[in-house]
Amino acid sequence: MASSRMYLLVKCMLISQLVLLIARNSRALICLPCDKSKCEEPKHCTGSVVLGICGCCSVCAKQKNESCGGVYGLYGTCDRGLRCVIRPPLNGGSITQYEVGVCEDENWDDDQLLGFEPCNENLVTGCNIIDGKCECDSVRTCNNPFEFASQDACQTALQKIEVLLAVDRHKTAFKLLHMQPNQNRLKYGLDL
Repeated sequence: MASSRMYLLVKCMLISQLVLLIARNSRALICLPCDKSKCEEPKHCTGSVVLGICGCCSVCAKQKNESCGGVYGLYGTCDRGLRCVIRPPLNGGSITQYEVGVCEDENWDDDQLLGFEPCNENLVTGCNIIDGKCECDSVRTCNNPFEFASQDACQTALQKIEVLLAVDRHKTAFKLLHMQPNQNRLKYGLDL
């Protein structure tokens, strides 16, 4: 009888410890039924008014460089023309739903959000060697994707490459002819 009571007591203690452990590691947002009569009118808002996290009472929208987001949006919502930016953690970890962001201009590009300098796109003209030919184009970009600034520079480089390839082919053919003349001449069609 005493052992069954002890077993029941230990079992209850373990279950209560498990419940406490689960409760400690979980987060919950409990919103009561909306009663607008209990809402305080937001005062001294520098921007517009938005609904709070439970969607009932109005609050001041967050302004540029103010905290936003976080768990359940506890830190608020950004005003029109702004967006809540959450940067990756400095330790290289991934972004979760718990990070707090900062309200920044909506028209910033993703490079700026990741901490890169703003990109001022320019019209860039140039050429690359593709499949043994000079291909030239003009594109709007921040980084120059072209190896050569002009058609002339590309053609000059292409001619140098062709000369080097011809010399290399000549050396290879010479080696093949002199290593095993009879077999290689037939094999590579070099019958002179």
